[in-house]
Amino acid sequence: MATDDTYFENGREYYKATDNPVWPGRNREHPSAKPGCREHHGPLIETALVKVLLARLDDLEIGSRPSGGEVTAAGKDNKAFSALSIAGQLVRCVAGWAINHQIGLGSENLKYVPLQPSGTRSHPQYLQERSIVDSHVHEKAGATFHPMDDGSAEAARKCLVNLLRANPGAMPTWLQVRTIQGLEALDYGEVQPMFAPLATGRKRDLTVLRLQLEALGMVAFRQTLGSLKKDAVAEVAGVLNVGANTLLSWETRLRSEFGRLEVDRTISFAQNHASWIKEARKRRLRGEEFDFDAGDIEMHEADYNDEALMKLGAQYKAALAG
Repeated sequence: MATDDTYFENGREYYKATDNPVWPGRNREHPSAKPGCREHHGPLIETALVKVLLARLDDLEIGSRPSGGEVTAAGKDNKAFSALSIAGQLVRCVAGWAINHQIGLGSENLKYVPLQPSGTRSHPQYLQERSIVDSHVHEKAGATFHPMDDGSAEAARKCLVNLLRANPGAMPTWLQVRTIQGLEALDYGEVQPMFAPLATGRKRDLTVLRLQLEALGMVAFRQTLGSLKKDAVAEVAGVLNVGANTLLSWETRLRSEFGRLEVDRTISFAQNHASWIKEARKRRLRGEEFDFDAGDIEMHEADYNDEALMKLGAQYKAALAG
C-alpha cells in the first residue's frame, strides 16, 4: 500500500496507511456539498466550538480588566496566557487550512507571493511564482510536514517566517519585523543581535541541560512506580551512557541553572503520571470501578516508558556529539 493512498468516509478524505485526514484544517465543508459549493454550511465538527472559544475569550477579558483593581489582577498572568492559547485554537479551527498552506510552502522553500502593482503584474517571474504557490498541494504537504532533526532546520525557519508574515498572533509590529529579519539573516550567514547567543561560559548548552532535566523525570517516574532509586538511576544512566553518580549530580546543577521550581516541577509531573498509573493498576487488580482504559495508561506513560527513554538516550548522545 502506497503511503499516499486515500479513501473517503462521510465526505472526508483519509490516508489508508494512517487513517489520518488528508485535509485536517478543513472543518466546515459539508459532506454532501459539491466541490466549491457554498449552499451547504453544515460543519463536519460542532460549529458551537467557535462560539465556546469566543465566549471563553470574552470571560477572560472581562475577568482581567484593570478597572477591577486587585480583584481582577489575581491570576492575570494565567488569564493572559490562556487567552492567547485559546486565540490560537480559534485560528486553527477557522483557518487551519491556511496554516497548513503556509507550512507547505515553507517546507518547499517557498513563500507568500504578494500582489503586484500595475507595472509588474504581468512580469514573467511573478506569473511563474504565482502559478507555483496557487495550488492545493501545499496545504496537503503542510498537514503532514513534521521536521524532527537539525537537517530540516532551514525548512522550519521558512515555515516560521511564512506564518509570522501572515499571522503574527497580535505580536507587536516591531517584534514581528525584527524576528522575520533575524530569521532571514541566518540564510545569509548573518546572526543579528536578537538571535546571537549570550556568552555565559557554561560547559553545557541548553539542549543538553534540558535532556538532563528529562532524565531526572525518567528516574522519578520509575521510582514512583516502585523501583528502588538506585535501580531507577542505574537504568536511566545506562541508556544515556553516563555514570550513576554523574546523573545524580545533575539535580543540584540544574537547580542552579533553571531554579528549584523548574526542577521540582519536572519531577512532580513525572511522579503524578506514575502515581496515576500505579493507582489505576491497583484498582484494576482489586476489581474496583475506575474510569480509565488502556489508552489512559498509555497517555500517562508515553513520555516516560522504555521507548521514550531510548529516544532520550539517542538525543542525549547526539547532543553531546554535536
